[in-house]
Amino acid sequence: MTAEQLNQEMHQRSESTTALLTLWARTVGAHVPAEQQIGVWLDLHPFERVVFGIRETGRKFLRCNGTMTAEHTIRFCSSVMNSAKTRQEAVAA
Repeated sequence: MTAEQLNQEMHQRSESTTALLTLWARTVGAHVPAEQQIGVWLDLHPFERVVFGIRETGRKFLRCNGTMTAEHTIRFCSSVMNSAKTRQEAVAA
């Protein structure tokens, strides 16, 4: 990997992180995760699955009338993404 490729990769990752944080702020509205958490999710899941997880978390947050804690929102979002990954792997097998 060259320095230019690394810079491009970091720039893309930064744009993805910013977009996901904006989505979280607009759909959940509270308990915005740290950029490092978004980075962990992007290491484990494709961008589209992270988007799905955040949107489902927003729905759950509304159903709970905003009573979810910060830890609950992060854990729920992770669970949604992990479940989607498991379903996708089962279909592919």
